[in-house]
Amino acid sequence: MKPERSISEVLRHVFSIYIKSSLHVALAVTSFSLVTIFEFDLQIPTALLYFTFFSTVVAYNFTKYLSLLNRRHLVMTPALKAIAIISLLSFACTTLSAFYLDKFALAVAAIPALLTAAYALPLFRSGTNLRHVYGAKLFIIGIVWALVTTGLPFTAHQGELPALSLVFTEGFQRLLFVMVLTLPFDIRDIQTDTEQLGTIPQIFGVRTTKTIGLSALAAVLLIEIAQTNTIDSGFSLFLFMIGVTALLIHKSMTVRSPWFASFWVEGVPVLWAFLLFLLV
Repeated sequence: MKPERSISEVLRHVFSIYIKSSLHVALAVTSFSLVTIFEFDLQIPTALLYFTFFSTVVAYNFTKYLSLLNRRHLVMTPALKAIAIISLLSFACTTLSAFYLDKFALAVAAIPALLTAAYALPLFRSGTNLRHVYGAKLFIIGIVWALVTTGLPFTAHQGELPALSLVFTEGFQRLLFVMVLTLPFDIRDIQTDTEQLGTIPQIFGVRTTKTIGLSALAAVLLIEIAQTNTIDSGFSLFLFMIGVTALLIHKSMTVRSPWFASFWVEGVPVLWAFLLFLLV
């Protein structure tokens, strides 16, 4: 008979599947969408949030686990089976929620979908894809997140849109912010990433990467100050989230808990959306 697992072991196993099945990153992406919705008081169909969450699970798991499908002798562990089930259910939910979105929103959603596919699937006879383009990883992640969390909510908004300049400014800020949040992952994986990726830590080193991240955060803050007329609770929360992110960047190290980036750094948008929800 197999020994019974303790409650703590079961919880650790469930938490591991939660992270590895991309549920947490999907929550982060959806939370960033909520930040956009709350800040601009957008009127969007609830289906968009479901679509964002479940399509993110599908996209990330497709990217992470596609290589496993090419293995001749793949052993389906209980964890992999759980991830496969979550992925299949997420694909079904993505398809269902897509029927409740208009054609324009789906057309915008197709752009990050194509970028994700081009990142994971071989594009040329050599078998290379966008992942093999030196230094492209950070920008692709930033562009995809910015399109999904700002482009989609503005596109699906059922009312008058704000000035186009504000829309593009929000998108650019989100692009920079997501790229900053990606840096702790690149710092964590500096020893395991192939040199072909050309991540910021690989090119400039960990210390300079942190400086670049903090500088990008400062740029995001300056942009926000430039377009803010009054200092209200929303701006104060923005400052707080900049501070939290700066602290996480500062604490990023090559040797750290495996969940530091995957849970705490990824959880920044979740915390932001939750606190913003309390304010509105």
